[in-house]
Amino acid sequence: MASTGTAIEVTPSFNLLQFILFISKVKVAIDGNEQPVSWNKPQRFDVAAGKHTVQVCFSYLILPQAGKNSIDVDVPDGQTVQVRYKAPWIVFMKGSLKVGQ
Repeated sequence: MASTGTAIEVTPSFNLLQFILFISKVKVAIDGNEQPVSWNKPQRFDVAAGKHTVQVCFSYLILPQAGKNSIDVDVPDGQTVQVRYKAPWIVFMKGSLKVGQ
């Protein structure tokens, strides 16, 4: 499928003192469509213009959805919206999700 230029770019990250998270798998779901991604690397998802729900979580020991949080974003036609996720210090808490730089 050709890119329309309309996208959501998600960058999942964590504090370097949490280096153990490098072995965990981080997952991003756009409108329920989940995909595994890499930590600290921007991942681009082509979407249609409009409102979308972005959810991010990671697996940690026996927790399949540690740090789970979601945010609704409005994506204008032809633009890319950046979403930043930061893993929580305590894996039972929600991670931080922010739109923009």
